[in-house]
Amino acid sequence: MKNPVYSKRMENMREILNFLATEKELYQNTIKVRLHCSYRTLLRHLQLLKKLGLAKMIRTEHEKNKRGKPRNVWQITFKGLLEAFKQFKEKDDVESIKIMIENFPNLSITFKKWGLFKEAGLEHRMLLYLMTGINATLRAWALDELLGTQAEEGENYRETIDGNIIYSSLFASHDKNIAKIIKQDSELNQLMKKMLKYHKEQHDRTEAFEKWWKKI
Repeated sequence: MKNPVYSKRMENMREILNFLATEKELYQNTIKVRLHCSYRTLLRHLQLLKKLGLAKMIRTEHEKNKRGKPRNVWQITFKGLLEAFKQFKEKDDVESIKIMIENFPNLSITFKKWGLFKEAGLEHRMLLYLMTGINATLRAWALDELLGTQAEEGENYRETIDGNIIYSSLFASHDKNIAKIIKQDSELNQLMKKMLKYHKEQHDRTEAFEKWWKKI
């Protein structure tokens, strides 16, 4: 049987994450007003999100006359964005996903170049590839956390996202329309070349291992 207090806490934390995912940053008090909770409850949620690496306080602003209380500003982390994507996907909230892509273009090269796919009428198709890539990245992250090999805030997963969205999806689909866009854009083309080189090296290592395996 689910603990109602625990369930409510998790629901509130998901809501906070969703607020932060669709805004570039938010004042702490703004989150409190949107969540309709006490200040103490909000602090508990924010501190837990911070501990989990899903959100962070980026600065404290002071009023010029110094009479008002300092205002803490919060922002979602890289890992928090991935979790938010997963939540929006589960709710089939496509509009929120689109807002996140627009708000956080530096999450990956794919996001930075999203307008190219949108202009070509390929946004819906790319959204499917995106969620496949996000899910694959989260699985890799979970495995690395289990092994204790993940980097702080997961910065090294930015390229993993692009690899999963651009290379893996294109490898499976052979989508010529998307391939054309990638070839025409120098940055995307460079990314694809890097991915091809990486997978070629992986293939060579697999062949070398197979030869060793057959000899023993």
